[in-house]
Amino acid sequence: MIIIPIRALDSRFVNRTKEFTKHGNGALISMKFPTIKDIASDLRGINANVEGETDIRLQVYPDGAWCLRVGLSDYDQDHRGFWGASCIPGVNARGQVSHFNSMDLARDLVSQARDQEAQDREAA
Repeated sequence: MIIIPIRALDSRFVNRTKEFTKHGNGALISMKFPTIKDIASDLRGINANVEGETDIRLQVYPDGAWCLRVGLSDYDQDHRGFWGASCIPGVNARGQVSHFNSMDLARDLVSQARDQEAQDREAA
């Protein structure tokens, strides 16, 4: 059985800080992304509760809320926002939590999502 922390799956537990800086006319100037530290913390919690290497995705919504999605992407039904994708090592066959650099992984996920947001902004 795989146990995932509720915060990672439940959209009620997403970052709800101020999302946008707006120009006087309401035009979007920049979007606030989650902190590396917050994502890294959640990645470590999820890693300790999944068996073996597992896909993980950061989803940052246009309003600045975010969540981590775990497992096969085939089951993702909400395709809004900006994404970063990778994998975590999980618990190995001996029952030991595999170690990884959560800060580097979080930084990579945010970088991917920021790149996607920048591309969408340029295309608009």
